[in-house]
Amino acid sequence: MTELCEQSVTKRLIEVVAANPDALAVASERERLTYAELDLASRRVAAALSERLEGERQVVGVALKRDLPALVAMFGAMRAGHIALVLDPRHPLEAMATAAGVAAIVVDSEFLTPNLACPAWVYTELVSANPGSDVESEAGETARLAYTSGSEGAPKGIAQSHRTVLHSALNLAAGLELGPGGQLWQPSALSFGAAMAWSMAALMSGATLRLGEIADVGLLPLTDGLAQQDRVDLALVPSVFRELVSIATPAQLSGVRNVILGGERLLPTDLEKGWRVAPQIRFINNLGSSEGATVAWAAFRQTTLGPDLPMHPFPDKKLQIVEADGAPTAPGVVGELTVCSRYLSAGYWRRPDLTNAVFSDGPDGTCILRTGDHGWLDDEGRLHFVGRRDDQVKVRGQKVQLGAVETVFAGLAGVREAAVTSAERDGRTSLFAQVVPQATNLDVIELRSRLADVLPPAAIPSSIRIVDRLPTLPNGKLDRRALARAVEISKSPGLASGLEARLLEIWEEVLEHRPIGRDDDFFELGGDSLGAMEMLAEIEFRLGPRLTPSVLVDAATIATLAELIDIPDPTGVPGHATGSRGPSGVRPIFVLYPLSGSALRYRPLAEALGSEVPLQFLEAPWWDGRRSRIRTVEQLATHHLSEIRRLQASGPYMLAGYSFGGLLAFELARQLAAAGQEVALLAVIDISAGAKRGPDEEDEPAGARLRRRRSSSILKLRWRLEQARFGSVRTERWRYVRTLTFTAGKAYQPGPYDGPVVLLRCTQTPGPADHGWSSVALGGVEVHDFECNHREIVRPPWVQEVAELLGQRAAEVRGVVFGGQTR
Repeated sequence: MTELCEQSVTKRLIEVVAANPDALAVASERERLTYAELDLASRRVAAALSERLEGERQVVGVALKRDLPALVAMFGAMRAGHIALVLDPRHPLEAMATAAGVAAIVVDSEFLTPNLACPAWVYTELVSANPGSDVESEAGETARLAYTSGSEGAPKGIAQSHRTVLHSALNLAAGLELGPGGQLWQPSALSFGAAMAWSMAALMSGATLRLGEIADVGLLPLTDGLAQQDRVDLALVPSVFRELVSIATPAQLSGVRNVILGGERLLPTDLEKGWRVAPQIRFINNLGSSEGATVAWAAFRQTTLGPDLPMHPFPDKKLQIVEADGAPTAPGVVGELTVCSRYLSAGYWRRPDLTNAVFSDGPDGTCILRTGDHGWLDDEGRLHFVGRRDDQVKVRGQKVQLGAVETVFAGLAGVREAAVTSAERDGRTSLFAQVVPQATNLDVIELRSRLADVLPPAAIPSSIRIVDRLPTLPNGKLDRRALARAVEISKSPGLASGLEARLLEIWEEVLEHRPIGRDDDFFELGGDSLGAMEMLAEIEFRLGPRLTPSVLVDAATIATLAELIDIPDPTGVPGHATGSRGPSGVRPIFVLYPLSGSALRYRPLAEALGSEVPLQFLEAPWWDGRRSRIRTVEQLATHHLSEIRRLQASGPYMLAGYSFGGLLAFELARQLAAAGQEVALLAVIDISAGAKRGPDEEDEPAGARLRRRRSSSILKLRWRLEQARFGSVRTERWRYVRTLTFTAGKAYQPGPYDGPVVLLRCTQTPGPADHGWSSVALGGVEVHDFECNHREIVRPPWVQEVAELLGQRAAEVRGVVFGGQTR
């Protein structure tokens, strides 16, 4: 193993490619590469970087939405002799890129931004270059930079050599018995250090790596995919695993062989819950960091566990527990964990002060790292992990280890997971706990009673909140800073009621923003459609009312939302016209929802039209989970037809829809025409009439390709099971509705329509100029081109032009000039 580590990552990749050229190397929901294809693609990127980038060993940033291209770009940077830094494009990149000294950054085409101090190069252009020769690197040279997650402080850059990367990857693969023919499913973002280590274990051993970011698509695609596999290994952080075993069935996990868990504290109760669902799983507890890579690990098969999970040193890592002054402790005595090895990080990038604080020279060319972790060694040399050094606080003069309190919580019946943090108020330190229940009937008073049986009074949190879930970072790890923010006292001026105060609390948690005033707009504070779904779900969970997303078109402040909640039954019936904008008594434009099933995407359009043009928004009929028999566009149109006729008894009707909403508007027009009603305006916004709809491809929810093969009865059963398990459905409802609209849209084949279609077309959307509508719109197609992409057309500034066009057409139907004058 030592000899294999004394080379570059590039050389090892070439060896694996030569041995397994046609084997599947990496796969995601949308794409896959064999080892030969991965080799060619990374050589192309390397050649492009060598041609464009002057100088040797520069830092190349990789900020791509999808992890498979990110891997290709990372290997390309290494093959060009440079240092790779994989970043998460969902977060601000400027400060981190500047701190790392990034010479250039590889991005998606839509991410080009003038805010970066370095050039940004489009991945698709780089991967189209002619392949060239590799630039060789030495084993001790830096291969990549890893940035800490920032869950407990400011992110720090860490330099990892080719030797360290390979040592971690190859030993992890050996421990997992992973090699050619094996599969490792790794759904965390590659910008997370442990996820990169697990991914490299698969690729450096010739196995297949399967990717899929849970931060974007949730866990349902993962459980669906695992159900079709045999002898597969899974790599997760513990908090994600807890969520997985709470929703997965034994059948879905029956093919899982190993589950490697790392990145945060693992509890014995986690393994016990896992074995209840899948008793065959071998669990591997993986303790490490970007600074030290993996330092200790242990494998567990179904057995009776003790109060913790002792681990053995990772190969070629020597563990020692020391006092604050560096003196070794006796076995059984808690202290700080240090690691001595040749296979550690080279230190903090561009931060010699931080490097000197935690790294020191060891014997025979080794290095010693003070990890900041607390634990103790038993007589067999096994490590018993206690927690982080900064995890210990003093409460009323007594030392309390927060991790130990969390372990007690996790062992209580009815508790799925818990997190404990501390805060100082008026000179006193208090503990605050957030607890996720296994069911909805967890009683806080009973919890306190059970805690008092095993904890001293100082260790019992003064505040225990029952929450739907704990805050996490995009990589799935617990967000400790968000926990700390949740216990801060926030004061917002001008709150008019207790209800507004409760809404304020929810908004601060969802938006992670303060202070917030009662008249501040949710979306102007940074909220988006997913945040809106989370906020509405929290309102339902904590306050009771179930609101559909369209209410936020007109009620996007705490004041207006509180006023709406005070109105009995503010939502009406899901699937009806639940939101409107504009004057009453005037013929509206009926606006059909896109894939999300809600009208939130139309909020910029409503703002652009103002109060002059009335809009009537419709919602998908699945928000309450009960109308599961509606599955096709035709059925949806029939369902909405009665509501439209109730609001407007006769024509002329005006219909508009963006993306999937355009298909639904077209089918509604067909059914209205068949009923003898006039449709004066049918506006279809950037959607194709053909079976292959390019504009919708980028909106496909990951995992939909698997889930749309499920029958409606299975979807309905899953929905009911989730309702029974969680009581109140959270953002899974959003994914459920989105999956059904996507399935309906893909299956829809438009029939002929005698009237005309007004097509608002994005020029960046591929396909014919009429998007195929001429074949079904017998009254002709009037095409209006917009020089933007599919998403931009309903956002400023392009939405202003859309509003102008729709406003003019609506005015013509009503016999007025757009602007209010009578013709």
